[in-house]
Amino acid sequence: MYYFIIWFLRNLQSCHANVRGVLAGGSDGLLRIEMLSNLCLTDYNLDVLALSETHLSSDIDDRVVKISGFEIFRNDRKVNGRQGGGVMLYVRRELNPIRITNLEKPEVESLYVQTKLHGKTLIFFVVYRPPNQNCRARDLFLET
Repeated sequence: MYYFIIWFLRNLQSCHANVRGVLAGGSDGLLRIEMLSNLCLTDYNLDVLALSETHLSSDIDDRVVKISGFEIFRNDRKVNGRQGGGVMLYVRRELNPIRITNLEKPEVESLYVQTKLHGKTLIFFVVYRPPNQNCRARDLFLET
């Protein structure tokens, strides 16, 4: 199951979804990536889409999960060989997004992307905290 939180910020629309597998199939027969593409391009005309629990790995090419007109930023789970997890941000290309890697910690599933809107710098981020995350990883995130 997944849920959506949608924000509207001065002509900028963003959304977070915990998708539990971006390539998983939904009850309607669509892959979640197809549903997310519709959400971005048609239903809500989103500018930024943040996803948690993408369940992707480095052997899955970005072309498989692309959404037309969006830059993809991924941080697939790499911790202790565990499956699942992972985070992703889709940001409209015209916002000229730039990934901020110096805020990321290897032990924390997170992504930070900077963009500008109306002359102001905005930073969008997504973080996934697994239910059994150790205290060290939690503290590293809180220090960021």
